[in-house]
Amino acid sequence: MKNQPLCNMPCPIARSLGRVGDGWSMLIMRDALAGFTRFDEFQKSSGVAPNTLSRRLK
Repeated sequence: MKNQPLCNMPCPIARSLGRVGDGWSMLIMRDALAGFTRFDEFQKSSGVAPNTLSRRLK
């Protein structure tokens, strides 16, 4: 059986892990749960580059 990417699996938990599997996404999720709503808040908190942050927020 061939391994398929997590984001293509039928399980919602696996698909979620496929989307937030990298470190930046996890930090963004942490900040969102803490109540951050503005782009600059996310950037200052995590130190992520603006282009990377923009891609992860899409």
